[in-house]
Amino acid sequence: MGSSVRILFFAQVRECVGQSDLTVDLSDIVAGGQEEPKATTTTEQLRDYIESKYPKMQALRDSYIFSINQEYAKPGEVHDLHPGDEVAFITPLSGG
Repeated sequence: MGSSVRILFFAQVRECVGQSDLTVDLSDIVAGGQEEPKATTTTEQLRDYIESKYPKMQALRDSYIFSINQEYAKPGEVHDLHPGDEVAFITPLSGG
């Protein structure tokens, strides 16, 4: 898998997915049947791909954020993904 990304899941997201990490080939994210693979794959496409594989994730869509290569992405920002990237799905923790 030379063009893969590693995906990490934390907290509620991990509970929905049932595992803490997974490796996905970038071409699988956009290939999804009818769409031609594109030169770039985005965090938005990754989110859609993960939600299609794990429908319980859709309920958390407004509550999780991304970290790309250990740097937080601002909510709503779309980032291009590259082979070897590490993407984390993180739900904010609350506490006092």
